[in-house]
Amino acid sequence: MLKPCQHTLFFAYDDDLHYRSRRFDEIKSIVEKSSDDIASEEIFEGWDSFTDDVEILDGLKFAMYVGMPSGYGSYLGFATSDE
Repeated sequence: MLKPCQHTLFFAYDDDLHYRSRRFDEIKSIVEKSSDDIASEEIFEGWDSFTDDVEILDGLKFAMYVGMPSGYGSYLGFATSDE
């Protein structure tokens, strides 16, 4: 089970956005939206690209991929401060 710390911004797999912090919601302007709502938007290309443009001075995104034939991805956003 995922237990994010206070520095975790988001955690996603290719199939869904499994955790998102309040700070992430505010930055992406997705407060009150479900991951299904986000994924159904016309401009949505996938969770990897959706989490690419999170601009936080001390933020970092880890993208991890399983080799072929799957190519399945996992994405973790992390920031050292709460500001």
